[in-house]
Amino acid sequence: MRNAVIAAQLLLGILLLLPQAALASGNDLATAIAPDGALRTLAAGTDIWYRFDYGRKGSAILVELTDSGLADIRFTIYTPEQIESWLRGTRLQSVGQITRAGGIPNRPLTWAGHFNGRGTYYVVVRNLMAIPVTYRLLVSGPAVSIARNSPDDSNSAPAPVTPAVDPSAPPGSDLPKAAAPFARGPAAVLYPDAARSLAARNNGIVGLGSSVRLIAGARYENLRFQILRANVQIIGDINNPPTIIPPAGTYGISAEGVDSPRVAFINIQTSTLAQDQWKWYADITNHIFADPKYGGVLFSNVKNGHIEKVTIVGADGSTDGASHSAGVSGITLLDNTGTLVADSRLNGNIFGLIIAGGSENVVVDNVIVNNIRQGLVPGTGDLCNGCDSAGVAITYAADGSASRNNMIGLPGHGNWISGGTGVFVICNNKLPGGGGGHYNFFVENNLAAEWNGVEAVATEGNVFVRNVIYFTGNTVGYWLTGSTFTMDSRFREGLSGARGKIEFQITDARFGSNLSGAMRLVENPRLPDPGALPYNVREYLARQTPHIAYAPIP
Repeated sequence: MRNAVIAAQLLLGILLLLPQAALASGNDLATAIAPDGALRTLAAGTDIWYRFDYGRKGSAILVELTDSGLADIRFTIYTPEQIESWLRGTRLQSVGQITRAGGIPNRPLTWAGHFNGRGTYYVVVRNLMAIPVTYRLLVSGPAVSIARNSPDDSNSAPAPVTPAVDPSAPPGSDLPKAAAPFARGPAAVLYPDAARSLAARNNGIVGLGSSVRLIAGARYENLRFQILRANVQIIGDINNPPTIIPPAGTYGISAEGVDSPRVAFINIQTSTLAQDQWKWYADITNHIFADPKYGGVLFSNVKNGHIEKVTIVGADGSTDGASHSAGVSGITLLDNTGTLVADSRLNGNIFGLIIAGGSENVVVDNVIVNNIRQGLVPGTGDLCNGCDSAGVAITYAADGSASRNNMIGLPGHGNWISGGTGVFVICNNKLPGGGGGHYNFFVENNLAAEWNGVEAVATEGNVFVRNVIYFTGNTVGYWLTGSTFTMDSRFREGLSGARGKIEFQITDARFGSNLSGAMRLVENPRLPDPGALPYNVREYLARQTPHIAYAPIP
């Protein structure tokens, strides 16, 4: 028996010295693969082995398994000592086991802690169901290192390549090489002290050339994060999001001219500068620039961006959206194409969301409420209580490009929106070549406002389907100045309030010309083909359960 054990150990040692790419199947200990966060399929009643190296005693580590939420699935963690004992013929015991039994909510299964020694550790994922399941397994930590999986690994797509730091990036973008990838790209764990050290070399900006995972519940104070390359992600914790606190008058997270940036599970604490409580009209009716705007997230000239579960927190740290003013804009999309804003809470800003220029951006499952400008108008003594602020503002960008074909809500995925105005769609017809918000879609949203449910100025072709507007005696459902739009004729009863009417204003001298507008009532207006939505939107919708129109969003 002793000779058999020694032979087995020698064989295992030889196998582990061979290039992992040649053996990466995960069927057993000798062919364990890297926990790289890639999407994998696990057959019914089977398991798969993972291995990683742990380089510093006592260093924090996180093991996270994400699945469909419906599966009975588990993962088990083994130390080098436990594996060695097992190979000597004893019963295999684990240091930790996390199980998803039927009925546990759809959230990642996690194990967080540290180990008492360095070495090679193993994780085994087992499918307890009678059907195949898909999942991702990620192991991350500052002392964690993993090998690359083989493209021939039949259980997964090829592991992504860690992007190098952009040599043209400003100082401060030289993050440590990623310890392990998250989802579609690698993610290094970034602690607040390390973030401050990076920002100190770059005027308070943490420049990101590769993806980072922020620490659950941590506070990243007096910092701005700037995404510098494609596919970079800033990921927090879904159950205990970290908080980014940028300097006053700046954005917490920004990305410019990159593809597929992703921000998820983050709180951003912002504060409105007093002088900006009244400054609004030039910001919206003139070209939107990045510099004078600030708030939570700015994506400028971005394609296929992804913003999910971001909460804007006021300067007092509250999240109710009623006791504070947060930023000028919770999120600003400037000349974006195909960016998704989903399942976020944009509360207490002057504008919850600004879409300026660009097209085919999608806004679903959000609560965008209490976005109201308040304060005295300088030089007049007049109190402005909510006027000319909005939950969602759709306008045009710095080059005069119009916002077109954006989806604000989808069937089963509408938004709750409120502000001084619910939705503000505006154009300046003096601008050469036009510019404004045209041919956008508003579907199954609940709108509430201090003033107007929808205010549209010099725009055309916007479509409203199955929306409900709640308003008081001081407001109207639709205040239209020289705008044309289409409404679902079956949902005119969606206006609910003291005045309960649609109001048009055909001529407005402020624009220096006579403008005409018209409403077209059509039963079930045609919406874009769901199959033509951007890939990141279809990916998000595939893992969501539609909610009942007009019911509170969970």
